[in-house]
Amino acid sequence: MGIHRFIGKANLQTTLIVNSKLRKNFIQSSIFALAIASSMGTFTTMSYAVDSDASTKEWSFDSSLSRSQLEEKAAKLQKEGQKIADLETYRIGRTEKVAAVWVAFEKDEEWLYRDGMSISTLKEEHAEHISDGFVINEIEAIRIGANLEFSAVWTKVDDQTETLFYWGMDELLFSNRYGEMADRGYRLQDIEIYSGNGRDYYAAIWSPKAPEENVRFYRGLSEAVFSDMANKMREMNFRMIDVEGYYVDDKLLFAASWEELGEGQEALYETSLLVDVFYQKNAEYIAKGYRLIDFDTYAKSVSELRYAGCWVKQNVVEDSDKDKDAFIEAFRISSK
Repeated sequence: MGIHRFIGKANLQTTLIVNSKLRKNFIQSSIFALAIASSMGTFTTMSYAVDSDASTKEWSFDSSLSRSQLEEKAAKLQKEGQKIADLETYRIGRTEKVAAVWVAFEKDEEWLYRDGMSISTLKEEHAEHISDGFVINEIEAIRIGANLEFSAVWTKVDDQTETLFYWGMDELLFSNRYGEMADRGYRLQDIEIYSGNGRDYYAAIWSPKAPEENVRFYRGLSEAVFSDMANKMREMNFRMIDVEGYYVDDKLLFAASWEELGEGQEALYETSLLVDVFYQKNAEYIAKGYRLIDFDTYAKSVSELRYAGCWVKQNVVEDSDKDKDAFIEAFRISSK
């Protein structure tokens, strides 16, 4: 367990461009609603600073990593100008694994990754990092034995959008909060559902909604209804920006957020994929020009892991100022 600081000062050879509708780059959390507690864990601190002129990849994906392998991968990819955009922690039997989507970061951007946190540690870390000018843009929760552990990614960059982050919400509180935030002109950006002390809790991040943005959110969907919903949303020209598989009373349910696709975008969805099938689909879609923007892992049984995900394909545009191509990539992190 540890905290890892990555300072990117890459001379980017390719430029990541996002649709203007999705230009809420990063998330600043400001409000904690803490409802449960777990034991503190020990941790170490590591720091990285890089000044790289290497060519930068726009996107990559890794899965089935141990924590130590993720740390090694992060140290390697940050030299290539990449950061964690989406993070999933999961268990296969008794083994904990991590999967991540990586995207190019901006010049002089700095990011932090921290795992193995209790709720109280997360609160302390978060308060410290936002006081240093960072924003939180990824939260994950996993139960390791009796302990509930959190992972998080913070980012520091000039262009940041302040958002509201609530957690420790039961279902009723989340429902009330969702309605309140909608009335205040906010959109749901990220959701994490976890269990503690025999109860289910929601953690969620909201950001200001632009007038032209068209968004949807559904929860409590069975697997069959979720699959049908994904197909209907694709027909309506929406892309999935966040998906969460979770259990209530031993019943598998799904929650998902969608937003209308930007000009020239196309989206594909897959649900309930076995691990090998997910890898095959991902390779197939990459070859067709699609990129995985959001995914979730969930257990159908103790030993059976499934994936759900969304891939987006966008046009390549010419950057007339720099006389080079720039890929338009609409990853989930770019909408935060």
